[in-house]
Amino acid sequence: MSTRGLQQALARIYTDAKTREAFLSGNEAHLLIYDLSPNDLMHLRALKDRDSKRLSFFSGLLVNKQSNLVQILLPLTYRVLGESVWSEAWSTHVSTHSNEAMMSPLAKATRFLDYLESYFDHQSSDAVLAKDIISYERCKLSMRSAFQAGSGSQLMLPAARNQLENLYPLVQKPFLIRLFNYDLPEIIAFLNTSASLPIPRPTPTPVLFYRHWQTDSINTAKVAEWVEDLLNRCDGQTPANSIVEWLDKRAGISGGSSPSAQFLYRLEVQGVIALMNQPLTVLAEGHR
Repeated sequence: MSTRGLQQALARIYTDAKTREAFLSGNEAHLLIYDLSPNDLMHLRALKDRDSKRLSFFSGLLVNKQSNLVQILLPLTYRVLGESVWSEAWSTHVSTHSNEAMMSPLAKATRFLDYLESYFDHQSSDAVLAKDIISYERCKLSMRSAFQAGSGSQLMLPAARNQLENLYPLVQKPFLIRLFNYDLPEIIAFLNTSASLPIPRPTPTPVLFYRHWQTDSINTAKVAEWVEDLLNRCDGQTPANSIVEWLDKRAGISGGSSPSAQFLYRLEVQGVIALMNQPLTVLAEGHR
């Protein structure tokens, strides 16, 4: 018996509505991609003939379990949609879209967001906030997925609070800055503390998604759009003094005390950047 192939086929039948419907009607084409022996096929056919009601029952339990797992990853989307709309959307999604049995909850959540974005594309302008929340959670998921797929944190050896001329700001990449139609950080804070959300006023707001260099958590912050240019300069090679000069020039500051240095220190405190005491290439060479 090809245990692995049989397990994969069973998982597909239990979790993919289209495959299950075809299988129960006698169509086994969706299962031919798996390494199934003649005995495996006999086992599956016996399951269909003798336990089809039980199969459907447990499939329903799995659909609910998957919905709960995805809901944990998309708490804001669930809050904005509400239980009724979420349940209806999830039921339609799993019954009309194929799902790989071994797909991770993160991948399932991303695919569900794809479906929701397509769904809300056909809705009225009242759905703009929901689309903003969906896009927000997609950004967080994509950041988490990118770091899971990577090889771990960049080399981070932050310096003591030295003079800026001896420091090299470094941001962990990737980071994202997205412009939303609403002030999402304010709305999200409200969603996390209140059962109901008053109708908000559109307020275009750029939001930074970044990985905290100390905790590895995916954090967000309201920023100005030009911060993207600033963070691209924080490559661990460019001296902090040069970045401060760029900030001063951008702000039209010349001579006297400058707030730009304090702004860099504030980014460090928030975990957006690390201030390195040597260029990144020198640190990397020393750890080979």
